[in-house]
Amino acid sequence: MLIVLVNTLLSPILIPLSLAILVGTSVEINTLSLMSSLFWMIVVPSLLGIALNYLPYVKHKDVKSTFAPFSKVGLLFVIAINSSVAAPVITLEWKLMQITFAVFCLASIGYVLGALTGKILKLENEVIISLLFNSGMRNISVGATIAILYFPPQVSVPIVLGTLFQQTLAAVYGRILSNYLENKENKENKENINHEMKMIN
Repeated sequence: MLIVLVNTLLSPILIPLSLAILVGTSVEINTLSLMSSLFWMIVVPSLLGIALNYLPYVKHKDVKSTFAPFSKVGLLFVIAINSSVAAPVITLEWKLMQITFAVFCLASIGYVLGALTGKILKLENEVIISLLFNSGMRNISVGATIAILYFPPQVSVPIVLGTLFQQTLAAVYGRILSNYLENKENKENKENINHEMKMIN
């Protein structure tokens, strides 16, 4: 969560810098104003959500399950709002298919690299799962805000596609990694038991 919040606040600086380095163009953005808006729209609600878990009344309740339906509805609204901006320029053509494939690959690479890095470094299972999500999840709402305010509608198309892919890929890769780590742990436990039995015999 902390990584996402820091990334959100730095995005008004990092995005223009990335465009300057990778594309060779510059975009004038009111950095302080945008950072202030992002702080109140994203950081403050996130911190309130974290603080909610430490309140005595809700500390022992399943807050995630209680508010999950509201978060899903909120996500649908975000997708709908972003899609409404991109809708006039979205046409079913080969170029859109290429953009869709590229966004899917970019979204997938983040999750895969996070999991592989954790495995190569031989980190604990909990850390590997954390790396998976921190490497793959992006605060796309920030990108949507900047794209809508400072760029033509065409720029918001990859962001809308990224919003659609990100949550689905997070669930899929999270499930795959959890099953893999669980099977690996069960296999290691079985091997340890067999080794102990041989030692006893």
